[in-house]
Amino acid sequence: MNKTESLTGSFLIAMPSMPDPRFEKSVILLTSYSKEGATGILINKPYEMNINEVFNNMGIEKNENKNDIPVLNGGPVEMDKGFIIHNADLELKGSTEIEGINCAVNTTKESLAVLYEKEAPLEANLYLGYCGWTSGQLDNEIKSNDWLICNSHKDIIFSKKYDLMWEKLINEMGLNLSFLSNKSGLA
Repeated sequence: MNKTESLTGSFLIAMPSMPDPRFEKSVILLTSYSKEGATGILINKPYEMNINEVFNNMGIEKNENKNDIPVLNGGPVEMDKGFIIHNADLELKGSTEIEGINCAVNTTKESLAVLYEKEAPLEANLYLGYCGWTSGQLDNEIKSNDWLICNSHKDIIFSKKYDLMWEKLINEMGLNLSFLSNKSGLA
């Protein structure tokens, strides 16, 4: 596996000194990473709405949903577009598996309707928008010490403890927030 493939499916964790306020204390699941660029979904910034409200906003009348699927801010790109991250064991037409983790991403309205009708419990989240980087942009941000990288796991992705994710992952890495520096360098 080469370096460009290895980051897909990883978490990006914003450093405490993150210069962009949109990503303060953010956790991003990288859904693709190559020499052409990278994409990811911000997983810990919930909106104050659920899937029922999304359907209402789309003009689709449904009975109250069996599933309280959360709706989260997936990132600043195409914020009117929905992205579903779900357990890969749940087969949805049009899903693309995310390498390195038992999850998949889907953008079809048909899949959203299927999720809406599924019986609970269900491992799925709906995100509006995504994060995107051009060729070399994410690499430069990592070198500038804007992001930490760690292995991802489903427990975090489908946890509803959004306000605790960032600090939990930093602690799992064995890091102490008070010792993290925004200075980067090479040894």
